[in-house]
Amino acid sequence: MKTLKSAFSEYFSNKRKQQTPYYLIALLTFNMIVVVTIAIVLLYNLGFERQKNRLVELVETQAVMINIVAQQEFLLYDGISVETKKKLAVNVIQKVAEAHYRYGGFGQTGEFTLGRRDGDKIQFLIKQRHYKMSKPTAIPWKSELGEPMRRALKGGKGTIIAFDYRGETVLAAYEPIKDLGWGIVAKIDISEIRAPYIKAAEFAFGLTILLALIGSLI
Repeated sequence: MKTLKSAFSEYFSNKRKQQTPYYLIALLTFNMIVVVTIAIVLLYNLGFERQKNRLVELVETQAVMINIVAQQEFLLYDGISVETKKKLAVNVIQKVAEAHYRYGGFGQTGEFTLGRRDGDKIQFLIKQRHYKMSKPTAIPWKSELGEPMRRALKGGKGTIIAFDYRGETVLAAYEPIKDLGWGIVAKIDISEIRAPYIKAAEFAFGLTILLALIGSLI
C-alpha cells in the first residue's frame, strides 16, 4: 500500500513539475500583452493630444488670416452698408478659396471648411475636399451632421469629436469669424489618427505571441 501511495505521489509531483513552465509561460505572455496594451494606449493618448493641439493652431491661424483680409477690405470703405458688406464678403471668400485650393488639405483626410448659416441650412463657402463637386454642398441646420461648424456658427470655440458634413467621425477644432458671421473648422478623420496605432498593436501582439510560442518550444 505504501509503495502504491508513493508511486502516485511521485507521479503527481512529476506532473506538476512538467506543467509549471507552461503556467509561467502563460503568465509571462499575459504580462507582456498587458504591458504592450498600456504602452500603446499611452502613446495613442499622447498622439491624440498632439493632433488636437495641431488642429487648434491651424484653425486659429486661418481665422486670423481671414479676419485680417476682411478688415483690409472694410478699411477701404467708410460707412459700410449691408449690401456693400455682402460684396466685400464675396471678395474675402474668393481670396480664401484661392488660398484653400492651393493648400489642398493635410494628411489623407484633413481639411478646412468655411461656412455660414443660410436660413435652415449650413452653407459651406469653399470647395469640400471629399466631394468632387465645383459647388459646395449644404446640410440642414437641425441635423447630426456638421456639428463642429454648427458650434462655430453659434459663436463657440474649441475641439470636439463629432460627425462632419459627410457623416464621418472626426476630431475637429472650430472657431467663429465674428466680423463676417462665419465659422471655420479644421478637422481630420478619427480613423486616420487611429490607423498607425492599430497597426503597431497588431505587430506588437503578433510578436508577443510568437515569442511566447518560441519560449514554450524551448
